[in-house]
Amino acid sequence: MRISDAMISKNYLNSINETKKKINTLNQQLSTQKKIQNPSDSPQGIAKLLALNKKINDSETYISNVQESRTFLQETVNGMESIQGQISEAITMLTEVKDASKSETLQTYADKIDSVLDTVLSAANIEFGGKFIFGGTDFSSNPYGLDGSGNSVSSLINDASGIQKVKISSTTEQKINITGTELFGTIIKQSGNIDSATAVGGTVVDTTSIYDSAGNQYDLNLTYTKTAANTYDLTYTIVDGGGTTVYTSSSAASVVFDSATGRLKTVNGSDKGTFHIFVPANKIDVNLDLNGTKETAAASSLTFNANQKRDIFNTLISIRNDLKNGVIPSDDDIQAVKDFNLHILDKLAEAGNLINQMDNTEEQLTNQKTLLTNLASKENDVDIAEAILELQNQDYLLQLSYKMSSMILPKSLVDYI
Repeated sequence: MRISDAMISKNYLNSINETKKKINTLNQQLSTQKKIQNPSDSPQGIAKLLALNKKINDSETYISNVQESRTFLQETVNGMESIQGQISEAITMLTEVKDASKSETLQTYADKIDSVLDTVLSAANIEFGGKFIFGGTDFSSNPYGLDGSGNSVSSLINDASGIQKVKISSTTEQKINITGTELFGTIIKQSGNIDSATAVGGTVVDTTSIYDSAGNQYDLNLTYTKTAANTYDLTYTIVDGGGTTVYTSSSAASVVFDSATGRLKTVNGSDKGTFHIFVPANKIDVNLDLNGTKETAAASSLTFNANQKRDIFNTLISIRNDLKNGVIPSDDDIQAVKDFNLHILDKLAEAGNLINQMDNTEEQLTNQKTLLTNLASKENDVDIAEAILELQNQDYLLQLSYKMSSMILPKSLVDYI
């Protein structure tokens, strides 16, 4: 096969152009410090980078969520520590006031308890980042406030039991708040089972004790009436110590259990599983938590457990009023304050555990982000030293090609005769 001069020239020029392209690419890579300048440079590489960058962005979002949540939790701890400090002072005062020699200064102690009440109420309404820390998921107003007479504290929002959660991964959400209901309210947890063999129209009845803000005991009578498979109407009555019914529920709550697992599914269409019982006339305010109740093929058996008998606000008001009237607080009143002190210490420990979880989660997410960033860097970042050496090699080849061309191109047809 004859190789013509035209073929040699064409191949030579193509070689020079390829070298120039490589030099131009290397210059661009050194300028931008990126291997891929356009999607067409490496479709597969671009696909990997897009996937890695999405994961990096997600990690940054989760890290931001964790950092903001940890700050929110720290403010929660600060608020609870302020409350616990005031409650500790109140316990000291109440221990002192039991001394008969203090009877002439009961008004002074009443003023001090009133000051404690104001501080605790103020801490219960603390706000951070536009959110009331103990307001659950309702941020419309202060969660708690005194009535016009100053003799009762009640919730100013519809529901202080809402749980705030943040995403810490694509599939995981983490609780980040201590709700006002679980800190200040009385939550009665019902557990056990309702017999699934109960006929439609049949009932399951049980009773537990509840207390008003003054510590008076009542019977809470619950009646489950089966209306369909896995479905019940829940009604209740409240009876005082003398046997008089002081309240009857005006309507039934619909309680539905999962047909496959028997676990509680909804209460009045909500999967929260809680039921609020509020009787202002008797200063009764409790929350019934039904999440521990199941429907199973066994004899009905229900038990109850309360986180605290009385709310701290109205307990302090009752103590203050007694002191103003020259009455030394009862042992039950003092015990209620001590019980709340233990309760808030438990909640401080819970918040501390949540902060530790956030710290561990942030460390994991930071390590994950670092790994993903390294992978993305390996895929697209330029090794500067290697690129400079390659650029020098290509430039040397180009200069060598130019030198060869200076020797070949001047030849004419005469040189070949």
